[in-house]
Amino acid sequence: MAARNGNTVLVYFLVGNVYAAVGGVKTNSIEHGTDLVEVSGPTTGKFKEYITGRKDWKITINYLVITDDGIRDILRVGQTFTLQFKPRNENVSLYGVQGNAIMRSCEITATRGNLIKGNFVFQGTAELS
Repeated sequence: MAARNGNTVLVYFLVGNVYAAVGGVKTNSIEHGTDLVEVSGPTTGKFKEYITGRKDWKITINYLVITDDGIRDILRVGQTFTLQFKPRNENVSLYGVQGNAIMRSCEITATRGNLIKGNFVFQGTAELS
């Protein structure tokens, strides 16, 4: 199988009844983690022992602000979105994941003489499937 590059993996928003790719994306990443709960076992002695706890996930998107109204994206913080993280033009059930997430933060950087850049962080609110 050939290696894939970041151009083929996109984040999609549910807009109405259709998923639309986030435009102007430079990088995106997804993180899925779990809590570790310390437990004491009768045979561990001085060493800590853990079991897994609750899981969480987040998606971070770094993008170029490509329209003047893109600056208003910052007003979407706190809203809940349905997101898909999958290869371009592929079926999410075969190759990607999806879930509901709250836009936790939006940062826009406008430096004189440079392109305007943005950053979204979405915190998953339930299971990633």
